[in-house]
Amino acid sequence: MVIKPDVLEKCESPAVLLQIDFSDKSIHLKLKDIHFGFSTEEELKNLQRQDKVSSTDVKAFEKAAAIMVISIVE
Repeated sequence: MVIKPDVLEKCESPAVLLQIDFSDKSIHLKLKDIHFGFSTEEELKNLQRQDKVSSTDVKAFEKAAAIMVISIVE
């Protein structure tokens, strides 16, 4: 998830969860704290080791993926 845990913990029902403004950047986790899953993270590391992508490319991917998840949830 891309939302801070303390924000989600305050949601006592699905109705409250639906009222969250997911576009509010203050409730987003920092990019380094977002996990995209073991397989994705391992593949990104493998691509970096093979010099197929740079750390800048990985950060750009992570940012784009976080934006995508937020737009899906909105």
